[in-house]
Amino acid sequence: MDGATQRLKLFLHIGYPKTGTTALQTCFVNNQRFLFENKICYSRYLNETLNHVNLGASIVYEYLTTHFGAVETSPWEWRSLCTVEPPADIVDRMMCDFHQNGCDTLILSSEYFVLSAYKMFTVPGVNADNTPQGHLHRKEHVKQYLKNVFREFETKIVCYIRRQDDSFESSYQQRCKGVHNLESYQRDFERAGPAQTADSQSGIFLSPMPQTLKKSLELLYRQRDYHAVLSDWAAVFGKENIIVRPYEKSQLPHGVEYDFFVNVLGKAPAFVERLMIPGRTNESINKEVLEFKMQARLFDFHREFVKLAQSPDLPQFVKDNGRKNILTAGQAEQVRERFAPCNEKIAREYLGREDGVLFYDPPRDPKDDYPGLSLDAALAISKELALMLKNEAAMVNQGLNSGKNLLVFCKNQLDLCKNPFIRRITKPLRGILRLLFR
Repeated sequence: MDGATQRLKLFLHIGYPKTGTTALQTCFVNNQRFLFENKICYSRYLNETLNHVNLGASIVYEYLTTHFGAVETSPWEWRSLCTVEPPADIVDRMMCDFHQNGCDTLILSSEYFVLSAYKMFTVPGVNADNTPQGHLHRKEHVKQYLKNVFREFETKIVCYIRRQDDSFESSYQQRCKGVHNLESYQRDFERAGPAQTADSQSGIFLSPMPQTLKKSLELLYRQRDYHAVLSDWAAVFGKENIIVRPYEKSQLPHGVEYDFFVNVLGKAPAFVERLMIPGRTNESINKEVLEFKMQARLFDFHREFVKLAQSPDLPQFVKDNGRKNILTAGQAEQVRERFAPCNEKIAREYLGREDGVLFYDPPRDPKDDYPGLSLDAALAISKELALMLKNEAAMVNQGLNSGKNLLVFCKNQLDLCKNPFIRRITKPLRGILRLLFR
């Protein structure tokens, strides 16, 4: 291809988290052959995540090991896989796929380009922030690396952003879902400090609140100033090359896959009709069930709670409350006010909206505030969980002992708990388990 007449195109999809990234990446992978046939390349992603966290992480890892030597990796199972291959090798194999299939468009996708890749690794004794004390300008290095290695491409940075109060709801749910054991709970929540929070920039003070809620809200304030993040990318790639897409139903009526291919890549709607669009991915868990898991600290029963949340036998009031909002309508309004100035800048600078309105969906209704886990809900969930565990044990004769051991483990975990509130809400479950093992 003659680069003088038609430049190659790179669409670098950087997130944000909880904006349909999993659905979009699953669509890319499921339709890889079809995309190749249409000169679009999506390849050499990490199989465990279906995205290019391997490239972002390997760039950071190479940078840190070159400048500082000893590097520690965060304790997530798949993260060690991100250090196996140097970034140059990943790019070389990606470009081999690109040229072998006669492509003219390359897609890279990972929310870790914008957030977590920079925190995956730490250097002992060195500040991990982009400060003169730390000298870890890893964010800037990733951007410059990508710009340089793909310099033959016309690059567009694609960023979906979600209204901050809605982003918080989804992020909090994801953080709680991701707790599979006591170690992960302690890492993500217990080290958050006192169970009340303040935002020094806006004066917001939300108190009291559960420790889990506080930790997630602190992360929100650090990570959801979209304008600051977009400005960093614009400084490297140019503001004219930043594509911003607000992620909400009123602005994405046909879904994120349709929006990406039609409104970002410029394909016709008929193109999307030929894609294999996945069903719902990374689904939410009923809030009542999730709150029971977190408060009872039954973290090792993640699979069982996911299954329980989908049970048709849960009472209707548990199902209804499970769809309500963790943040109250008043707290959500405070969050929106905190980020209103940066959102207005994005609407004007990147979307050309003179009215400065970035998000169109209506604000929260107080009637949708989550009332908290009640004793009635705890009783219903306890009953269904105990019956589920008992039935699973009874279904497999050869596995009876292992199923019984699971029940015993659950009983022992609850008996060891000394927290009065947790013992109160789990009293029904402990009673049922004692009856099973009389």
